[in-house]
Order: sequence, then structure tokens, then C-alpha cells
Amino acid sequence: MIVRFGMLLAFCCGFAFAQTQTVTGTVTNALTSAPIGRAKVTLQGQNASQTVLTDAGGSFSFGGVPLGFFNLTAERTGFLPAQGQGQVQPMSFAPVNVEAEKKPDAISLRLTPTATFTGTVTDENGFPLAGSNIQLIRRVISDGRAKLIVANQGSGNDLGEFRISGLFPGSYLVCLNATASTYQRRHHLAYPTNCFSNATDPLSAQWINIGPGEERNLAFHLAPVPGIRVSGSIENPPDSVAISTKRTDPPGFPQFSAPSVDWDSKTSKFEIPAVLPGDYLITANSYVPNGLGAHAMRALHVGTEDIGDIRLVLRDGPYISGTVRMGDTPASSQNPVGVGFSDNLLSIYANASGPFKQQAMEPGDYSLAVFPAGGWVVQSITQGGVDVRDRKISIGADTEPAPIEIVLTQSGGTIEVSFPSVLAKTNSPVKLTLLRQSPSGSDWLVNGQPMVTNTGGTLSLANIPPGDYVLFAWPTSTEVEYLNSEVIQKYRSFGQAVSVREGETTRVTVKPVQIVTGAAEL
Repeated sequence: MIVRFGMLLAFCCGFAFAQTQTVTGTVTNALTSAPIGRAKVTLQGQNASQTVLTDAGGSFSFGGVPLGFFNLTAERTGFLPAQGQGQVQPMSFAPVNVEAEKKPDAISLRLTPTATFTGTVTDENGFPLAGSNIQLIRRVISDGRAKLIVANQGSGNDLGEFRISGLFPGSYLVCLNATASTYQRRHHLAYPTNCFSNATDPLSAQWINIGPGEERNLAFHLAPVPGIRVSGSIENPPDSVAISTKRTDPPGFPQFSAPSVDWDSKTSKFEIPAVLPGDYLITANSYVPNGLGAHAMRALHVGTEDIGDIRLVLRDGPYISGTVRMGDTPASSQNPVGVGFSDNLLSIYANASGPFKQQAMEPGDYSLAVFPAGGWVVQSITQGGVDVRDRKISIGADTEPAPIEIVLTQSGGTIEVSFPSVLAKTNSPVKLTLLRQSPSGSDWLVNGQPMVTNTGGTLSLANIPPGDYVLFAWPTSTEVEYLNSEVIQKYRSFGQAVSVREGETTRVTVKPVQIVTGAAEL
């Protein structure tokens, strides 16, 4: 009896131990293969989540890991994260399948070091120029379109030196602004924006390509130039007013900082002693204790002569406004609709019928995206009696746009998407975009936001407005301009034509787009 009990105990213990395993591995530098100590390694799965630090030799170990599928991710300051800025670092993460009968192989994770820009800024006499603002501009893909953004920025110290680290490898424009001294402002002098190498026009600046782990040193020499005096007044200002300026040219570039504004509360007048020629937006904001505010915006073109007659009138607004009607349900003031601005996108979140009113952002042309509540789709969007569903909404500095009228309906259809068996087996995530061509044929519009799926089995896209679409499955490992007409045309053979009919389900199979290296990547 004792022998049998011992055998049973050994069997039970062996079974118990088989339910967990130990996962081990190393983290090294992808360029030098040197071990990386104190790297944070995370084991993440449905059944467990653990985090450890590597030792001096770059080794890590997770004990008592239950059976199942897990993802291992490593990170360390000074090295690129697994994903960011539209790039994926596949070496910094790895899948792990923990099985009962097999000890997991040791995992090798490799981290790529970040890039760094350093430099000096000197004035016209060769002396260090302190306090300059440095901006690193990159081309990225956001919401299906390419754009220029400020990827990182920093400030020069009292010795005119700067250092900006933690950068993704790639191409950058390095631009900086410097603040003129009180003496220079008094004599109507200003430092122009300067982009490497010594270009005051960003369009003619030199793009700098920097690799992983690379450090580039740049030298800037700035000299002040005569500026234009800009002045004006604010009508009936309250006690507290904030006035600012932003440069809005060249088009498509991030807005560069502009000179500060001198404000005299006694005379209600403002002055900018030295403004360089170009296009600007001057804004005045006033806030009162009850939280409400008054605002004024004025688009301004500065040429070669002083401007002294600017008159800003503070007012409540401007606003973007309108109503949403869900079927035959009348709009109700009890059910406000959410409105949001981001970049050049105006988003309206229609969870119920009702009016919406939102203070307008900066002047410009905004694409309109409506996100109805579940079960509802957009039937029509009009502005001033004109169909604007496939047009941009224009917001001016001095004018308030006409109200937008949105009608929702429940007459949508469904698309049931399946994936090729080869793709489903790899479990590779894809980004689905459902596109329709505008009536003019010159632009492509996305229905809602792109979706990321693991491509296992099928996926249902419900509440799709009736119409003709093209469905694409883009690999998430590469950011592509999926709303760029040239890119769409290049990969048109991978798109699946879909016709959606009211109340019907359309079944389609999509194949992933095979990206040609360098054709649609960053």
C-alpha cells in the first residue's frame, strides 16, 4: 500500500510539474552583439504576465510559466521600442509556445540603439547663442496620408549646445528658432528660422539621414535680419488677454514659432517689433471666471512694409455647429453630440439625435468623419443645402461656417470577411481599410477608422452604408498611404471590390497586400 501511494504521489507531482515551464533567453545589441544588462523583459499572455530585468550578461529567466502562447518583449533606455513612429522592430519581441512535454528553446532578443543629434548654435559674431529651440521634422504616415511632423525637439543650453537623443533612424529636417534680444527687437531685428544647412526656406533645406546608434553633430550660425513692424488693437478687451502668433507657411510644414507680442493693457494696443515676411495667424484669447471665453483670429500676410491697422474684435466663437437626426427622431437639445478636432480632421460622434456646437479650431479645410452609434449609418450630410459628404469643411479666421445637417439611418448592410488559409495559419495581423471613391473620382474616402485583426477565421463589418467599395488588407508591419490615390492604384490588384446593399450580407475573401520595398514605406 505504501509503495502504491508513493507511485501515485510521484505520478501526481510529475503531472503537476508538467503544467509549467521555464522560459530563458538573452538580450543583446543588434549592432554589436554585446549583452544588454538591466533591460526590461516582459512575458505577456492570456494566462500570465511577468516582468524581469536582465543580468550583467544580458540573460533573463521566467519560472513557473503556465502552458499557452506568450509574447516576449524587451526594452531599454537608449534603444528603440518594439513599435513606434510607424516602424516595427521585430528583433525586440518574439512569440513563445509553452508546451507540457517540451522545454522552450532559449530566446534571443536584440535591441537596436537609437540615434542622436548634437550641435552648436552661434550668433553673427561667433559667440554661443543660448536658448534656441531645435525641431526635428520627419515625414510620417498618419490616417492613411503622408505628413510632416515635429518628431522631437529640444533647447540649446547657455553655451549654445544641444543634444537630442532617443531618435528612430531615418531622414530628418533639423530646424531651429532663436529669440532676438531686447536690443535687437528695439531695432526691429529678428532671427529667421534656420534649417540645416543654413536654409531660411524649409523647402530648400537638406534632409539628413541618420542610422541606428549614429550620432551626428551639426553647427548653426545665425544672424539677425531686419523685420517688419506689426501692430494693432483689441476692441473692448477684458483685464486678461493672451495674444500669440504662429507662422503658417510653407504649406504642409509644422508651424514654426513666431515672435512674441508686446501688449499694452492701458491703451489696448499690441505690437510685434520685428516680423519676417510670410503668412501668419494672430490669435487673441480672453477667459473670465465663469469659464467662458472670447476669441479673435486673423490671418495675416507680412510683406515688405509695416502693418499698423490690425483690429481684433473678441467674440464668442467662431463655432462649428449643426444637428444630427437619427431617422425620424427630432433633434433634441437634451442629447448633445460630441465633436472633436485632430490635425485636419473634424470628427462628429453621433450617439443620439441633437444639436452640436464646438468652438472652431484654426482656419483651414477639414475632412469630415461621422461616427454613428451602433446600428446606424450616415444617410446624408448637408451644409447650406449642399451635399458635403465627400467635401471638406472650410473654417475661416473671421467667418463662421454654415451649420452642418446630418441624417442617420438604419439601412446599412454587412460585409463578412474571410482570409486565405495561408494567412490565417500565420496569424499575421493586417489593417483593413474599406474605401470608396468620391463622385469626382479624384479622392478616396475611408469608412470609419481602419481595423486591425489577427485574421483568424472571419470578421463581420456591420452597419456599412450602401454603396460600392474596395477592401484592402494591409500588413501592419509597414505603414502605407492607404488614402493616397497613387498608392491605391499601384496596389489595386490586391483590392477586393464589394457592393453593399441595404439589409444584405456580402461575403468576400481578401488577400494581403504584398508591399514592394520602398514603394509605399517611410
